[in-house]
Amino acid sequence: MASPVFNNNQDQQIPIGTGTFCAITMPLPGIQQQGSGQNNSTMLEYVSYMLTTGGTATGTVTFQELGADGAWRTLSSPAAVTLGAALTYSGSFTGPFHGVRIAATSIAVAPITYAELKGTART
Repeated sequence: MASPVFNNNQDQQIPIGTGTFCAITMPLPGIQQQGSGQNNSTMLEYVSYMLTTGGTATGTVTFQELGADGAWRTLSSPAAVTLGAALTYSGSFTGPFHGVRIAATSIAVAPITYAELKGTART
């Protein structure tokens, strides 16, 4: 059965600068360094994102995946979102993922006014 999970940064703006926001995570498996591939864990299967700006924010947004070792790593897909004149940026991508978060780099001129990650968890 699918279960939804979301994080909207407590409805706070993503400020000018650099940081990570809106993490959605599933519990990590008890044995994190298992080589036999027999860990069983609930994971995020489908993730969607929504970013809104005043149309003046500049910078780059990437997405990071949480590894079973607890380290966050930048995903190459989906591609980085370059902020510009658009007011809304949205999209989706599929996992499986232990967790996903937004990484904002060099946000300038104006903040991201709203950001949200939503995911569907499957066991």
